[in-house]
Amino acid sequence: MRKRILLLGSIITNLILILGSRIVVTTVSNPTGESTNSFNLMSPNFTNGSYIPNRYTCMGLNINPELEMSGVPAETQSLALILDDPDAIAVAGYTWVHWLLWNITPSITVIEENSVPKNAIQGLNSWDKTDYGGPCPPKGRDHEYFFKLYALDIELSISSTHVDNLMEAMEGHIINKAVLTGRYSKNGQRSPTTTITSTTTQTTPNVELLTSLTLFTILSLWYKRKKRS
Repeated sequence: MRKRILLLGSIITNLILILGSRIVVTTVSNPTGESTNSFNLMSPNFTNGSYIPNRYTCMGLNINPELEMSGVPAETQSLALILDDPDAIAVAGYTWVHWLLWNITPSITVIEENSVPKNAIQGLNSWDKTDYGGPCPPKGRDHEYFFKLYALDIELSISSTHVDNLMEAMEGHIINKAVLTGRYSKNGQRSPTTTITSTTTQTTPNVELLTSLTLFTILSLWYKRKKRS
C-alpha cells in the first residue's frame, strides 16, 4: 500500500509540473505606442511605430503626411503640433525640430497631406524655415520621429517662433497630449518594428487547487491504510 501511495503521489506531482509549465502569463508590450485615453493622433500613411514612407521625407516629396485627430477634449481652445527627432542629439547636439504648428482649430479632425490648417501658425524648424521638413537622418542611421499633438486651454500669443518659445507659452495650459511615432532610414527599414513578448511562468489558482487535491488524496489513502492496520 505504501508503494501505491508513493507511486500515486509521484504521478500527480509530475502532472502538476507538466500543467504548471504550460500555464503561463504572457505580457505583450504595446506595439503602437498609442495614447491609452480617447485623445489620439494617427495617420493613414503609416502605422504608429512603423516606417515613414519616402514620400514624406527629404528623399521624396518632403511633404507632411495626413494626420487624423480624435477625442479632442471638449474644453480645448487650440491645438499645437510639434514634430521632432531626439535621435539627432547624437549628431547635431540637440533635438531636431521638423515642424511647428499652433493655434490649430480644435474642431478639425484632419490635417490634410501637404497642407497647413486654416488660421494655424507655423514656427521655425531647425532649418530656420517656417514649413514642414521631412525626416532626413544621416545615411546609415535609423531615427525615430515624434508627432506630438497638444490640447491647450488657451489660444497662444507668441512673440518668437522657435520651439522653446512655444513650449514656454504652453506651460501650464496643456490639457492632454497625443503622440504618433514613426521611423526612417535612408537605407530603408533597418530594424522593423516588432511586438516584444515576454513569457513568465507563474503559479495559477488551477495549479494551487490541483496541489491541494493531491495532498488530500495522499492523506486519505494514508488514513485508510492506518485504519485497516
